[in-house]
Amino acid sequence: MLDQVVTLSKKQARMIVLILILCFVAGFLLSYGYVKYVNQKKGSRNLAIQPTTVPSTTVPSSLASLSLSGDRKIAEIGSTFSAEIQIDSESMQVEAADFVVRFDSRYLQPREIREGRFFGVLPVKTIEKDFVKISGMANLANDTIIVPKGKGTVASIIFEALEATESTAVKIDRTETVIASSGKNILDTKKITDLNIEIK
Repeated sequence: MLDQVVTLSKKQARMIVLILILCFVAGFLLSYGYVKYVNQKKGSRNLAIQPTTVPSTTVPSSLASLSLSGDRKIAEIGSTFSAEIQIDSESMQVEAADFVVRFDSRYLQPREIREGRFFGVLPVKTIEKDFVKISGMANLANDTIIVPKGKGTVASIIFEALEATESTAVKIDRTETVIASSGKNILDTKKITDLNIEIK
């Protein structure tokens, strides 16, 4: 009996790799959601992880940071401004991430989400009443999975200023935002910088 060799086209190979990436992202997000659900059911928001369960050699010396930076500090009623989500994962690769950005809908209305260059793919770009959700993941280019790391722009959110106020905040949601590296959330919530805008 002769051995048979199956040859895949480039399109089929890319589809298989993309499915594998999506399965990884879905598995991580489902496990994260399950842990969060268990925490809430027990009446505790944070599940304490015992340090003895993770070898010290696998704990990163520093964690990822996020910042929101605007193209202006003051906006006029009816005008638009850009709020960029900037990430710095240092030397850690980021396989997938969820970003939830909250704002006061009395003063601000998101009009558009523009992709940045950090991730090759943003499968989720959702605008809701008082928050925006963006998901990024590793990209497939020329049959190679590209996992980003370091500094870069995740996305830009274009807001319209609706009503005058001395200050209104655009904030990263500390509990809903996740940056996944090797199956762990590497976001340091102490390294998050929000954006404040004055509207005239």
